Amino acid sequence: MTAFLATEPGVCPTCAYQTGGVAGDECPECGTQLQRAALPCPLCSYNLRGLKGYRCPECGHKLLLRVNLAEPRQRAYVAGVVAISLGLGFCTLMLVWVGFMLVSRPGGLPTLREVFPLCCGTVVAGMLLWQWMRRRSRLMRARALRRWAWVCVAAAAAMVCPVWFMATVR
Repeated sequence: MTAFLATEPGVCPTCAYQTGGVAGDECPECGTQLQRAALPCPLCSYNLRGLKGYRCPECGHKLLLRVNLAEPRQRAYVAGVVAISLGLGFCTLMLVWVGFMLVSRPGGLPTLREVFPLCCGTVVAGMLLWQWMRRRSRLMRARALRRWAWVCVAAAAAMVCPVWFMATVR
């Protein structure tokens, strides 16, 4: 069985056209196949071909019709999460190390010039990761060139503060 994307009853998952709650055929607005094959009810195995409504006529179990892309566009999204997480992880790990050094060696305090890029990097990469995850569906709908351009921009933005830190450390 394939993975599907959940949809509201009576709404086309592609264009949000109100289909009237009838499963079968295709969406009159965009042509999306709303039911492609005879699928069994997951509870009683009743053949659901030609189903009208969202309940199995045999057992009464409520059903959720779903549609998904055959090939999800997740590579760019995952690459962006990894790139942003690298910057966030580096800055956070270095801040933890600075805190450990403050506790273990009170005399060797790092300067604000050394710590400031790490603080900025943690905040910027954290906000960037939050926005990246929030805008996932928009990114996945974009064309390939735009998706990968956003990955490059996000990776560069996440790496600015770690590079800044490396340039300021003695």
